[in-house]
Amino acid sequence: MTAVMNGRRPPPALNPRTRRALAADRAATAVLWAIGVFVVAILGAIILHFVLAAAGTFSIAFLTSDPSDTSVGGVGPILWNSLYILVLTLLITIPLGILGGIYMAEYAGLGSIPNFVRLCQELISSVPSIVVGLFGLALFVNATHWSFTALAGALALSVFNLPLMARLTEQAIRAVPAEERSGSLALGVTKWQTIRHVVLPLAIPGIVTGIILTAGRIFGEAAALLFTAGLSTPQHYDFGNLDLTDSRSPWSPFHPATTLSVYIWTRRPRCWWSWFCCSTSARGASVERSSDASPAVRDGHDHEISGGTDAGRRTPDLAARAVAGSGRPAVEQRDGSTGQADQDRGARPAGALRAEACRAGRLARYP
Repeated sequence: MTAVMNGRRPPPALNPRTRRALAADRAATAVLWAIGVFVVAILGAIILHFVLAAAGTFSIAFLTSDPSDTSVGGVGPILWNSLYILVLTLLITIPLGILGGIYMAEYAGLGSIPNFVRLCQELISSVPSIVVGLFGLALFVNATHWSFTALAGALALSVFNLPLMARLTEQAIRAVPAEERSGSLALGVTKWQTIRHVVLPLAIPGIVTGIILTAGRIFGEAAALLFTAGLSTPQHYDFGNLDLTDSRSPWSPFHPATTLSVYIWTRRPRCWWSWFCCSTSARGASVERSSDASPAVRDGHDHEISGGTDAGRRTPDLAARAVAGSGRPAVEQRDGSTGQADQDRGARPAGALRAEACRAGRLARYP
């Protein structure tokens, strides 16, 4: 009675079904917030870990100095190469991708041929990057006789980023309401003017999102650049050298350019290979030790290594096989050999040699 007299009415009573729905909504909201906070906490912990790990090394000198094989060195040329290839690839990808997206959204229509083109765009953008790298090696490195250059790497990256940019631009343009186009055309302007002054400004958020996604994919790419941009980079960049045809100039698209992602991959190339070799050696050595009292087990192990032939008794050392595949000199073992096949049954087992090579740290760098 007092609430009615004061001009306020009590809230209506909620039925049990509404109460359950509100309780479920609050519970779901709390769970989603907890998941979000947990993910952000993990991300913050990862960032904090790397900040603390790099506290004694990270500095301006580290960002500007040359890399070194004997000391910590820096990442100056490597970081410049990453930014250079990023900008060069975006200069190729953004204009062509936006023009392609405009054509597919406004002019191509929805026929069978345009739909087939859209399917090809999706397939090309999802091709493994190492396949694109091999394609770039054949076309942009060998066929053009450019060797390993930043331009070859940028063109290879454009192969699968250009369809992605065109597809994202098309989707952003199609998201613009049809009423905006109709209102512009009703004023008597042309279709191209409508696209330039009405559609594209409204599609800018989606296009910028596509540019950011493409840039992130370019900056983190490694496999395609291994075969096109190379694994070396000039030292002591002279930024005053503006000759675009000089391979020693940092501004030239024809200089070899190792990017940051490729450089990180090459810093510890033997990590996974050492683990694989050591684990394989341990298993091989354990089987060979246990087979001393059982010729059948020993013969079975040799047969397994050889793939079903007697050649397994003379299996080459795993590190020597890796070196042979890369064209480098074989790694010398403790007994003075170069990791070749055991010549007789009285020689030491291959598994034991591999285990000793792992323990001695004499595995070849791969690749």
